[in-house]
Amino acid sequence: MNIVSFPGLAKLEAGFDEPLEMLDACHLRVKKFSSLLGKVDDHVQQRGYDDEARQAVQRVMQYFDHAGPVHHADEENALFPALLQHPELPTAVRRVILTLQSEHRTLENLWQSIRAKLVLANMTGTWQADRKKIDSFAQQYAQHIRCEEQEVLPYAQQLLDPAVLAAVGLDMEKRRGVAVQ
Repeated sequence: MNIVSFPGLAKLEAGFDEPLEMLDACHLRVKKFSSLLGKVDDHVQQRGYDDEARQAVQRVMQYFDHAGPVHHADEENALFPALLQHPELPTAVRRVILTLQSEHRTLENLWQSIRAKLVLANMTGTWQADRKKIDSFAQQYAQHIRCEEQEVLPYAQQLLDPAVLAAVGLDMEKRRGVAVQ
């Protein structure tokens, strides 16, 4: 098993030979980092924008600037096409996948809006983040993940044969620049 550990949750690991488990692990990290923003805002309200807040913001930015887009690409360029090619995938799930892809753009745009305020905070030392956007980001991501986990991943597990899942895992591995043996 090829194991990759990502920044954020050192104990949360999954192998590329288990791509659905890896996506699930990514979902846990997305929830962790999106909720961390609200905790940073709470911290700043009590203690100001100090080094602890700055470090947390850096971790969140690193995740959503790098791992977040890679995760979306894993779904949009590997998993979703594999599912959409399967003749037994229900029409309703096909529609859900199209909605999820659209939600990726919405979440990415919301992240860029939040990110701009985080960059400003790092430059000026003044916290001006919009708590409503932060909460909306966390809530929308949680709902998005819930939909993927309840309405799409079960079909991936049920319909995709081991060879297709192996190809999805290989695609994920290549996307991360991991040497493929």
